Amino acid sequence: MTRISLSEKLIIYFMLLSMMAIGIVGIYSYYSAKQAQMARTYDQLASVKYLKKKQIEYFYVQQVQMVQSLANNAGWAGIMKQDPELSVKPPQILLDALSSLELINKHERILVLSKPTSYSISFNSEHQPQVETIINPFGDSLSKLVKAENPYITDLIWNENQKGWFQYILTSGKTKDKQTLVFLGLEISSATIDSLMPDQNPLNGLGNSGEAYLAGKDRFLRSNSRFFPNSILKQKINEATAALAISGQEGTWLLKDYRGVQVLGAFAVLESPAPPWILIAEIDFREAMVPIYAIRNNVLFFSVFISAFVLLITWLISRRITRPIIQLQKAALELGDGKLGTRVDIDSRDEIGELAEIFNQMSTQLQENEVQISKERARRMKAAFDGQDIERQRLSRELHDGLGQSLIAQKLRLESLSTGNKADIENGLADLKKCADQLVDEVRRISNALMPAQLYQFGLAAALRQHCEEVSKYGKIEVKFDATGDFEPLSRKIKTYLFRIVQEALNNVVKHSNAKSAAVEIALTRENLFLSISDDGQGFDSSKVCSGNGLNNMKERIELLHGVIVFNTDDGRGATIEIQIPVKR
Repeated sequence: MTRISLSEKLIIYFMLLSMMAIGIVGIYSYYSAKQAQMARTYDQLASVKYLKKKQIEYFYVQQVQMVQSLANNAGWAGIMKQDPELSVKPPQILLDALSSLELINKHERILVLSKPTSYSISFNSEHQPQVETIINPFGDSLSKLVKAENPYITDLIWNENQKGWFQYILTSGKTKDKQTLVFLGLEISSATIDSLMPDQNPLNGLGNSGEAYLAGKDRFLRSNSRFFPNSILKQKINEATAALAISGQEGTWLLKDYRGVQVLGAFAVLESPAPPWILIAEIDFREAMVPIYAIRNNVLFFSVFISAFVLLITWLISRRITRPIIQLQKAALELGDGKLGTRVDIDSRDEIGELAEIFNQMSTQLQENEVQISKERARRMKAAFDGQDIERQRLSRELHDGLGQSLIAQKLRLESLSTGNKADIENGLADLKKCADQLVDEVRRISNALMPAQLYQFGLAAALRQHCEEVSKYGKIEVKFDATGDFEPLSRKIKTYLFRIVQEALNNVVKHSNAKSAAVEIALTRENLFLSISDDGQGFDSSKVCSGNGLNNMKERIELLHGVIVFNTDDGRGATIEIQIPVKR
């Protein structure tokens, strides 16, 4: 598994947290700005839609008023009186009546439609009226149209002679005798309608891609598209938008327009006397979101910049935090390699500083413990060697004083038998047999002292009992022994250690206590083994309880068995050694 250092972890965690915070703030800022920009764009489009709607409706109000003013002009009645059938060109009085009206659009034509002659009045570049005879483009259906709705406003109609789309506002007038019917009309070109739409100036509130246009209930455009020339009654708008607008609703939307481009738009239906067309103001979604994209790019740029800055700061902070930890790591490795006394120099008032101080204390303590352990090891080695030497000396004395002297006596007796008579020889041989039996007992006693065979042949209780009897016999002290429990399940180690402890304790009693009696009691319960060795001797100084090798050997053996040993003694009142060892069944 790949190892990741603490510094790398800190950098990763800090970077993840910072990137998460930057991401949350960036996303929130982006979407908040996006919603605000969309709301602003909708408001802007709604304003354009409202102004254009009012402008177009007012334009048609003006045109209708102009046509009605012409029909109601006093000069018209005079014309009808002089020439009721308009058989000749309109007299000058008609032109004077037209020029007197301030509402006349000098770019359009006035139509006078009648039977048998119809006229058109237009204005040249110098705003001088020109009268032409024309053919009635509506024929006999004109009276029905105007009768149904007066004034009557037509949809856009293609004029083959003029090669263009035109709209007409028509009204009726009667001669004085009310017999001859004539019609006055205003011809409005598609160019005039297009001029009512916003121009392509980016400062008009619609930018480089926005536009406002008109459409009929059949979804075909009634004004030319900014992007597709000659699109009147050729290009269809979005069906969903048309359905909403035709239903009388006004609002804004985000969808694809007639070009298949996603746009933000606002729509409304024109009110009478204007034609019931749909007015739509829109702008490309991409252009409307240009400021938001700029904000998004800035957020990304600053996110990268801030991330790099956070990475640098995190790296510096992680180095500052991990430097003392790395020092502790190196010091710990040196300490593990055995370089005791290793210290770290970290001046910090936080947990790392406390850890460094604890490490230095631990290192010092280990160094001191190593010294003590070395001393203890030397002492134990000395005790072991001294014990071996003492045991060898004891064995040497017993062999010299016991077996050696007995063998010398046997030799002298054997030599004396060579000069004696038969009766003396027989008596000497009898004595030699007794001495040989004693020598066998002595060898057995020495052998049992070194490694008692009874311990493994007959068990712990039998070996201790025999040893107590031998001490009573040869040590000139009465030793009582009492055992409770089955000691057979105990391990060989426990049996050997307990036997050596009793052996050492009784040896000390015989040599140092001046006691007349002693007692050894051993009991085994389900969980613990209890051993007590007591005497009625002179006792010893408890402050020097660990000064002798024998007592130290006892303590060490009990510690190896995970037990507890207690020395109870007072000068002149004897001594008691109490031992408790846990056992596992």
